[in-house]
Amino acid sequence: MNTTVDLYASVTNKIIAALEAGTPPWVCPWDRSHGSAIPANLTTGRPYRGINVLLLNLQQIVGGYADNRWLTFQQASKLGGRIRRGESGTRIVFFKLLDRDDLAVSAPPSAARKVIPLLRSFTVFNAAQADGLPARPLH
Repeated sequence: MNTTVDLYASVTNKIIAALEAGTPPWVCPWDRSHGSAIPANLTTGRPYRGINVLLLNLQQIVGGYADNRWLTFQQASKLGGRIRRGESGTRIVFFKLLDRDDLAVSAPPSAARKVIPLLRSFTVFNAAQADGLPARPLH
């Protein structure tokens, strides 16, 4: 099965489910006065971009989380925290175009460079789903 197609289908299905539930994912119903409108990685402070903003804001609405900071299971462990048993993570995506020089000597110069799309998914958890994390801000 093609994981890229599954990933696209997963994102599409989340958006459709939100629309059917009457919750447009582009509306921000929570308090933005504390800078929580843009989801960010708890350990680095870097804001998420692209479709991940939509996915994480949507999950924040569905989960009723007051915090919009997210981290992986491993990041929580490294901070001395732990994700509570039974909590479900949110799947986000990473996309990058990789420039690669082909090592074939016989290839013409125009064919020596390849651009390879890289698409991966990661599972993140909201800070409210974890115990034992340091008080904010971390970075």
